[in-house]
Amino acid sequence: MQLVYILAVITLIIVVNFVRSMPGRAIIAVRDNEIAAESLGINTTKYKVIAFVTGALFAAMAGSLRASFIQSIAPKDYAFMQSIMILKEMVI
Repeated sequence: MQLVYILAVITLIIVVNFVRSMPGRAIIAVRDNEIAAESLGINTTKYKVIAFVTGALFAAMAGSLRASFIQSIAPKDYAFMQSIMILKEMVI
């Protein structure tokens, strides 16, 4: 359990520093208004891919920690309602 807390703190530090960096500001600009960001010379496709890959990286870390916690992964663990609950948590 301590590993989860340590990785959560490290993740928080990484995300805060990333958001305050130049690429992080560019991603926020693309999120807020893609046309305005494009007019400022920001390569929107590049920063969309960076945002997607970064999100996928953190999702993979969370999935691996969950698999380590429950000690096994099987398709029955992710039934339709479980998938809906996960999606609901991501949206809210």
